[in-house]
Amino acid sequence: MHCPSCDRMMRKTAGREVEDEHGAMTITRWRCRPCHETAEEIRLSPAYRGSGPMRIRYAVAG
Repeated sequence: MHCPSCDRMMRKTAGREVEDEHGAMTITRWRCRPCHETAEEIRLSPAYRGSGPMRIRYAVAG
């Protein structure tokens, strides 16, 4: 993943997967070492998202 602020590569710092009877949701936290920008990415399994792919990215406070 590239940093939205400085366009450098971000590093994965944490990740977890939540599963239930409908499917899985994977949450990954990313951090840019040079500018300290932090973001989370959420990926949903096909059971959650329906027919189209679903990936959500948003900035979080560090």
